[in-house]
Amino acid sequence: MTRDVFVRDLELYCNNLKLDEIYIMKNKENNNKYIEWLTSAINKNKKWSGPRVLIINGIKEITNDDDKKVVLNDFHILPTSGHAGVRRMINNIKKYYFWPNMSNDVEQFVRKCHKCQKQKHSLPTKQPMTVTTTAQSSFDKVFLDIVGPLDKDYYNHTYILSLQCDLTKYVDAYPLEKKDTVSVARVFVQNFILKYGIPREIMTDRGTEFISSTMKEVCKLLGINQITSTAYHHQSIGALENTHKSLNAFLRIQTNNNPEYWSDWLPYWCFSYNTTVHTETMYTPFELVFGKLCNLPSNLKSTQIEPLYNRDNYALELKYRLQKAHCDAHQNLVKSKETRKIHYDSYVKPVTYKKGDLLLVKNETGTKMDSVYLGPYTVVEDLTPNVKIVKNGKEEILHKNRTKPYVS
Repeated sequence: MTRDVFVRDLELYCNNLKLDEIYIMKNKENNNKYIEWLTSAINKNKKWSGPRVLIINGIKEITNDDDKKVVLNDFHILPTSGHAGVRRMINNIKKYYFWPNMSNDVEQFVRKCHKCQKQKHSLPTKQPMTVTTTAQSSFDKVFLDIVGPLDKDYYNHTYILSLQCDLTKYVDAYPLEKKDTVSVARVFVQNFILKYGIPREIMTDRGTEFISSTMKEVCKLLGINQITSTAYHHQSIGALENTHKSLNAFLRIQTNNNPEYWSDWLPYWCFSYNTTVHTETMYTPFELVFGKLCNLPSNLKSTQIEPLYNRDNYALELKYRLQKAHCDAHQNLVKSKETRKIHYDSYVKPVTYKKGDLLLVKNETGTKMDSVYLGPYTVVEDLTPNVKIVKNGKEEILHKNRTKPYVS
C-alpha cells in the first residue's frame, strides 16, 4: 500500500467514525520512524480533512481500575488540583496518563463530586412560565410588598408599603416607621380598603409581616383570599417588583439634594405612575379606575371643549367607558402574558423529580464564603413548577428554579 492510499483510507475511516482527534503515544516501544512517516504524509496531503493527529510523549497507559481512581482523585480532590472542571481535568491528565473512555470517566467523576455540586455555580434550572389568572375588574386582585429598609427620613420613616392593582396597574405607596404586622395591617385597612374597597384577593411574598396570624385574621375577617409566593421566588408578584424599579429611580432623582425628605415625594411618584400609559394595558391606571383621563398641569389650559351630559347620560357613559376600558385592558394583559411566556419558554431548562430523589437548594442568604447550594434534601412530591422536600425534619414547598438534582 502506498503512502497516499494509506492516508486516504485513514481519512475515510476516521470521518466515518466522526473522530475529531487521534492520539499516538510515543515511547520506547514505538517505531519512531513510522510516526515520522505518518505525520509527514498527512502534512503533505493538502486536502486532508480528517481529525487532528496528536503525538504524546512519555504518556503512561492506565489499565487497572484502582489506578484510574487514584489518578482521578489526585487530579481533582487534592488541594494542588483545586477541584478542576471537566475540560481542565482532562487536559491535565492527558499530559501524563491515558486510558480508553478517559473523558467519560472524568465527566462522571466531576458530576458526582459532592463539594463541586454544593460549592460551584451551575446553569440554573428554569421551569416553563406559569401564566397567572388576570382580574376582571379593578382592585379585585391586589399585590402588596415592602420596600426597604431605606435611610430614616425626617419623619422617622424607614419602609414603604406598596400596593398595585392587577388589572389597572394602579399603585399606591405609604411610608412606614416599621414593618411589623400591626403597622402594615393598619395602613392597609385605613389607607387602601377604606378608600378603594375590599379586594377579593391579595398576593404577597413570605415576609413575616404578611404571613403572621394577625394578617391572616384581618384577611379572614374581611373575606380576602391571601396568596403567598414561594420563598425567594418573587416572580409571582413580579409586576410590583418591576414597579419598584421606577419608584427607586424616582426617589433617587427627586431626593438628590434632600434625601431626608424622601417620604414627601411618594404621592408625586404615585400620581406620575398612575397618569402614565402602561405598556401592557395601553391605558393609564387613572383612566381604568376613574373612567376618564386625568387633568395634568400641561393640559389644564386646553381649549378643547368637553361634551356636556345630563346626569343620566353621564352615568351610562361612564359605565360604558369603564366596562370597555376594563375589557380592553384585560385582553391586552392576557396577550402580553402569552407573548412573554412564548419568549421565556424558548430558554427553559426544566427538571422533573421523583419521590426519594435528592436535590440541592440555592443558598439565598449566605455570604460569599458560604456554600452556594444547601443539602442534599429528599424529594417528597413533584408539584411542578414547585417541589415538596423534607428539610430539617419538616416538609417545605419551594420553586424548582432554586434547585438542581444531586448526583450521588
